[in-house]
Order: sequence, then structure tokens, then C-alpha cells
Amino acid sequence: MRIVRLVSRPALLGSFLGLAIGICEAARLYLVPTPPLLVPDVRYVIWFLAPLVDIVLGGFIGLALGLVAVLLWVDIRVTKVFAVLLAFVGIFSILGGAIVLLPGIVTGKFPVASSWQWLGASTVFLAWTAYYWRRPLRSYLEDETPPYEGKLAMILMTVIAVSIGGVAAFELDPDLSPPSVQASSAPTQRKPNVVLITLDTVRADHLSLYGYSRVTTPNLDRWARQGVVFDNAIAASSWTLPSHSSIFTGLLPHQHGADWSGPIDTGRWTMAEVLRAYGYDTGGFFANPYYGKAGWGMGQGFGTFEDVSAFARHNLVATWAGIHLLQPYYYNHVRPDQLDRIGASEVNRDVARWYQHLSGRPFFLFANYVDAHEPHFAPAPYDQRFGRLPRAVAEKAARLMDTDATSSPTQQEDHLSEQERQSLVDGYDNSLAYLDVQVDDLLRFLASQPGWANTLVIITADHGQGFGDHGFYGHGNTLYRELIHVPLIVLGPGVPAGLRITDTVTTRKLFSTVLDVTLGIKQPFNDNSLARCWRPGFRPVADDDIAISELAPQTKGGTSYISLTTSEWQYIRDSEGHQELYDWKESPTESVDLAGSHPEQVRVLETFLRERIASSLGPWVEPDYLAGLVPAGSPPTDRTTFGLKFDLNHPELLHRVGVSQAYFPLQQSEYSYSAPRPEPKPDQELLESLPYH
Repeated sequence: MRIVRLVSRPALLGSFLGLAIGICEAARLYLVPTPPLLVPDVRYVIWFLAPLVDIVLGGFIGLALGLVAVLLWVDIRVTKVFAVLLAFVGIFSILGGAIVLLPGIVTGKFPVASSWQWLGASTVFLAWTAYYWRRPLRSYLEDETPPYEGKLAMILMTVIAVSIGGVAAFELDPDLSPPSVQASSAPTQRKPNVVLITLDTVRADHLSLYGYSRVTTPNLDRWARQGVVFDNAIAASSWTLPSHSSIFTGLLPHQHGADWSGPIDTGRWTMAEVLRAYGYDTGGFFANPYYGKAGWGMGQGFGTFEDVSAFARHNLVATWAGIHLLQPYYYNHVRPDQLDRIGASEVNRDVARWYQHLSGRPFFLFANYVDAHEPHFAPAPYDQRFGRLPRAVAEKAARLMDTDATSSPTQQEDHLSEQERQSLVDGYDNSLAYLDVQVDDLLRFLASQPGWANTLVIITADHGQGFGDHGFYGHGNTLYRELIHVPLIVLGPGVPAGLRITDTVTTRKLFSTVLDVTLGIKQPFNDNSLARCWRPGFRPVADDDIAISELAPQTKGGTSYISLTTSEWQYIRDSEGHQELYDWKESPTESVDLAGSHPEQVRVLETFLRERIASSLGPWVEPDYLAGLVPAGSPPTDRTTFGLKFDLNHPELLHRVGVSQAYFPLQQSEYSYSAPRPEPKPDQELLESLPYH
């Protein structure tokens, strides 16, 4: 019996210590956003999950300590030695964490959620407990009938039962985010519904719709025949956050500021925010587990916004045990992927549930699917549609995708053989085939509902994916065509069927397009709307057929890129001063750099790009995006850096990058789900300067 006591009672004490730590951890995760997130990325279920996980973890630790006690229980000094060892571990953890986090401490961006600090503090607390209470603990462990032990066990079992019940309740009916703005009472009965679908990490040239050799998207092909297909749509960046932010605001990345370490400038109005203010029901469903969280500003304006935090498994991964134990185990022994990844079928399920609770007003639905994102493992039976992707190849590719763009592309390309590269492409195409079916399921569901005839549907992607095309894998590392050429399909009321538009367009203009179609306000939205392209009598102006893309470096000192795409050329310039020029019509793979043989064309495109950027709507939030245009040592803190004049006449004002955003008042840059915005009243001074207002 003595051995049983020495094993079971430390487990009970460890479980109670885990309960205390779990409550503290839940409070930290629920109440304190992890920098740079604007809001916490967990839901109320964390109050059940964190204590439950830490109870189990603490119980196992107590059990292990009990087994050690059975082997070493010879003298009370053992407890002292054990406490001293724990103290050393705790102090080492805190000092080690401080060294790792020193850059953040110096810059004032101290990550309060650091697991190093919490682990170290918990270890020191445990050491203090073991040393200070060593005699009472020994007495408790040796006593044959300690008081209240049965009651303590009952309390613990009750807490565990309640926690399990809370998690189950959340899974059956997850909470919905409260609205971020108040809806207007203005009548909107005749305004069209809007459905915006983004296919995360989908490059246009791998869709059968765009002439790919494999039939990857037969359903999307069928839907596209009902509307307009843009053959040369270009994203504003080559990764998720800035590209989506540009779609939502109509701004380029240097204007909205969203980058690797910072959220979107929430002083700007998003598409969802404007529509909600004009009376729309707004629902957003963002599956990307990395940069699709509300804390990056992606939930701004949505009455309902569900990101990964709406799923219990993400809240589980957010805990210390989830980050350091569960996620590594899942990656290494189950599947090399994120444990909290959201599948397209789950997005469709949540959209259907949200749809059943609409108010009857027009609605704006945003749905993001991340199924084509690496590691490119499609569910069965799609996992072998075009070939099988071995786990070893996916893991090898993942290491290459993590390599910064400043590394030698030749070195990266050598890491995958041609057979391995083809396996990676097979996995990607398998994922596209699965995604095609899921998007079809969503559209067929919406088509079966009342109001479908008055619903505008936009299907696009945030960026593409590289498979060694220019020596790089993944995305967010360059601005070549495989990363910024994305699909764009529009169908619905007033949109002609079967039309293909070959002009170059930018997905950034979807902001103006949606507001043009829904609000009935002519300027400045009309002249910046893609709807002009399919309306009768369309006549393009000089800068209609261009698209600008920007990319800031992932790490300080890395390479920035900026690109200009026209109906014939793509011009790329980086922060090292390198320039590239491609005739993408003649060479869609951009295999031949013509910058050396066409210097005059390079000069013309560079000048035009500088002029467009210099006249872009201010204020500029993130100058790192413009490092490619500015000489070393001259950071682009304002437009005078470029030495250009601003005597623009009225027609030119209408085509300034981001002018549609100027219709709305600039707000204070802070984010809150509960704080309503004022009504979006236009900037009268700006409107008076525009023609045809």
C-alpha cells in the first residue's frame, strides 16, 4: 500500500497543480492577444481545454515523480536535491527564453505568450513548492488516511467531467463572433447578394479552365461558362495576408501595411465593413490557419467570422502542451501538416449553418479554402487521382519552402529530383481536384436557395505556388508569374455568360467592383471597377491594362520585390537593384529574361511603375514593400523620395492606386469586434475634386 500511495498521491497533487496552471494559461490565451495579433485567437472553449490538458499533463508528471519517489525514497534530503534541480531547470528556462526573445524585448515587442517564460516560471514554482512544503508533502505521502483525499479526487473528477462537457458543447455548437460594426437600417431589398470565394494557393495555369493538360477542375469549368473569365488576373502579392488585404481594401500592400509581422491597417474600411454598414448580413469563413485569423484584421466588418479558432482542435494546439507535444507528435507520426487545418467540407458545413440564420437582408459571404495549400495531401479517393505524393517528398519540399528567398535558387532546385518534383505536382493537382468538388458543392447549395438569381459570385485565389519553376518552392518568396497569376471568375446578375477577358486586371480592384455593383455610387468606384470590362461600350484607358504586385522580405535584411504586369510584359525589380523583364505571352513560364536586350522597355516600365506608386493614395503604412524602388539608404518614408510632382488633373485622380478607399473616412487604427464604426460618409473634399461625382 505504501508504494501505491507514493505513486497515486503525487499524481493527484500534480493534477491539481495542472488545474491551477491550466486556468492561468486559459486566462492568458483568452484575454491577451499574442503579438502581433490584434485579438486573441482562441474562443471560450479554451477555459475547458487548457485546464483539461494541464490536468492530464500534471497528473502524468506527478505519476512519474511518484515512481521516482518509490525508487529513491530513503531520506528527506532527496526532496531537497530534487527541488534544487528543479530550480536550476526553471532558471535556465527563463534565462534561455530571455536570450531567445532579446530582440523582441529591445524593440518593445515582447511576446507575453512565450512558452519559455511560462515553462520556466512554472518550474521555479514547482521547485519552491517541493522545497518549502517538503515536510508536509512527505507527511501526506506517508499518512495512511490523509484528510480530504476522497473529496479532492471527487472535485478533480467533477472538473474533468465539466471540461469534457464544455468541449463537447463547443464542438456541437461553436460560438459565433459578435459583430464588428452596426448594420444600417437603410432599405436594401434590391441590392444583390455577393459571394466571394478565394482558393488559397491556387495558380491559374494548373486549372483545366486555363488550358492545363490535366482535367483538374471540371466543375469550375462548368460554372465559369455561366459568367466571365479573366485570363490574366494578377494578385497584389504572392502570399495570403497582403493579397487578401488588398482584395478587402482595394489598396496595395504598402498602403494597407499587412506583412509578415504586422496586421492590416484597421483604419481602412474593408469590403465587408462597408457592406455591413449599408445593411448587408456579412459572414466570413477563413480556413487558412496561418494568416487567416481575425487577429490579423481579416475579421474586420464581418458580423459572423469563423477562423481556425472556431474549432476545438485549434484551441487545443494553442496551449503549451498542444504546441510542444501534440502538434509535433501529429506532424511526425500522423501527418506532416497542421493539426488545426480546416478542410473544405467543414467550411461548407459552417456556411450552410450560417445561411439558415440570415435575416432576409442581402448578404455578403466570404469563403476561403486552404485545401490546395502545402503539404498537398488530398483526402481519399482524390489522393491518387493524378499520382501519389509520398510523405518523404512532402517533408523534403516543406524544408525547401521554409527557405528564404535570399538563398540561392540553384541550390534549392537541386534538392528535389525531377521525379520528386512531379510527385509534388501530382499531390497539388490531386488537391485541386478535391477542391473543385467542394466548391461545386457550395455553389450548388447556394443555387438551391432563394435569392440565387440575385447573387453575384466571384471566385479567385490569393496567390499561386512554385514548384521549382524559377528555383523556388512554395510562395511568398518571389513575384514570378506562377505566384501572382491567379484564376478570376465572375457570374451573376448582369454578367454575360461565356465571355473571356484577355486584358490584364488586378484582384485588388475587386473592392471597387463589389461596391460598384452593390451600392450604386458611381464615383470613384465605377472607374475602378472590373465590371466595366463586361459592360457594353467598354473602352479601356491608358492604365487599365496593368497590375502591380509587391513583396516585403520575411526577415530583416531580406530581399523586397515589386512587379508591374501589362498585357505583354512583366517587369520585376528587387531591393538589390536587379531588374528582370519577361514577355509572358511568348514565354508563359518566364524562362528568358529580356532585361539586357530590351533596356528601353525596362526604362519605360520602371518609370511608369514609379509614377503609379508615387501617386498612390496615402498614408503609406509599410515602406518595406517599396524598397525595390528606392536607392539604398533612402527609405521611402514619403512620396517625395521619388522626386515626382503631384499636379495631377481630375481624370488622373480617378486612377490613383487606392482612390476608392478615399471615399471613406480614415479611422483610428485599432481593432475591436464590439466597437461600431460610424456610417461611411464620403470625403467631400476628395469627391469635389473628382469628375462626374
